[in-house]
Amino acid sequence: MYATMTASQERQGIFGVFRVVDFEPDRDGECTIYGRGATSFVRLAVITRLEQSVSLKALRLDPILGVASCVRQNFQGTYFRL
Repeated sequence: MYATMTASQERQGIFGVFRVVDFEPDRDGECTIYGRGATSFVRLAVITRLEQSVSLKALRLDPILGVASCVRQNFQGTYFRL
């Protein structure tokens, strides 16, 4: 899971690995901040939390991950598919 600095200065970057355990299509998951349509609500289970977060800067320096669309677009969900 990735957290922006705005969302959490303490956990900024990739701070853990999670698994989707439930999908609730009828539950309101609207993201009104960006106003770009409805989002989906999912329940997550923690697989592991990283001792140290991996920053976006570090991901950009990686020769493979640095060219991934999610990294290039700052993890903005409207720009890449999961």
